[in-house]
Amino acid sequence: MLAYDSHKQEVDLTYSFTSNNATQCNLTSANTPSGFESINQIATKDGNTFNITIDGDSLNSSGTYCFNLVCTDGTSFETGNFCRNITPSGIEGSVYSSIVYGILIFTFLIFFLGSISWFNSLQWEHFKDNEGSIVQVSEDRVKKTILFFCAYVSLLLVFFFMRVMTYSVMITNNTTEIINALWLIFLVGLAPITLAVVVIAVITTITDNKLQKALIRNF
Repeated sequence: MLAYDSHKQEVDLTYSFTSNNATQCNLTSANTPSGFESINQIATKDGNTFNITIDGDSLNSSGTYCFNLVCTDGTSFETGNFCRNITPSGIEGSVYSSIVYGILIFTFLIFFLGSISWFNSLQWEHFKDNEGSIVQVSEDRVKKTILFFCAYVSLLLVFFFMRVMTYSVMITNNTTEIINALWLIFLVGLAPITLAVVVIAVITTITDNKLQKALIRNF
């Protein structure tokens, strides 16, 4: 991909250029990610400077847009063009930044899978004898609660860095919208999840301590 300047999706694009001889310049057409589009927009003239503003509504897809110009001095015509890389954020990530984001996504994905694996290896229920009576308090209950929170935060960070990557690298709109929706869902759920984890951890600690004391007295 050629190194064109980047511009934010769905934001008006203004382009200015100068001509010592032209009396009129037209934006005739554009080559967009969706195909060829006819425009025929007259540029405004201020001295030798021509200005063109392209409506942001027409920049609704990620990809390269090339705009074709025709200028005339009344007797002859001259053509030209300018191109922009349209991205959701208005910036285009480098290969280095993509690698960094990829490593971070992989790292937090490993944290997520590790937390889930450890969570599943611990026991929530108290230990019971053959008659169903509790004989030992499980020490894993608070750990499982904390591990659940760690897994949730790890997955939240995975979606966060995926969102950053899709907003800095040209990726299809559908992919960007899906990842952004997942990020927002997990972000909105962070506060209630955090509150629930704290409440469950406190209640579990209190009740388990009381149960442990009761078991010690019975022995």
